[in-house]
Amino acid sequence: MKTLEDTIVDTLIQIIPNHPALRLMQVADINKNISNENMLIDKLFEFVKDKEYDFHLNLITKDNRYNDKYKLSKVSSVRFLDLNRASFMLQARLYDFVYISADIENIGDFSQKIYKVIKGSGIILIFIDKSKQDKLQEWKEELENNFFVAINTIDISNDFEVLSAKKMHGWGG
Repeated sequence: MKTLEDTIVDTLIQIIPNHPALRLMQVADINKNISNENMLIDKLFEFVKDKEYDFHLNLITKDNRYNDKYKLSKVSSVRFLDLNRASFMLQARLYDFVYISADIENIGDFSQKIYKVIKGSGIILIFIDKSKQDKLQEWKEELENNFFVAINTIDISNDFEVLSAKKMHGWGG
């Protein structure tokens, strides 16, 4: 299992602008894809708590231990995200930044659903194990097929690349 370094996570958080009322979402699988995924969750949570942004942690593995730690009224929520559900739009909220630290199996279906919950010009950041180049290529193709633009990889460590893409306002779906 691969790990993230503190400095890498800090750098990825620095791309979030200092604008009011931003919304962030993370889709996590509780340390299955990234061995220290908790560090990423902690850093995102502390960042949004300080800025009073919305943060929604979506776990693809049921684990109630995270509810107490990351749930704050009017700031953040924690929920189980069933990847097989018809839509990810549960609270009619659109997100400015979506961090995907979970290992997603059905990338095509997931990218269609996640597109609908990202604001126009919102950014998606996907952590991909460098040893899984086929997965990286599949993500690139599916993001492009689902109307994401400015698709780039960020070579951040020996273990991971981050794939970033932007949803363009008024394009597609």
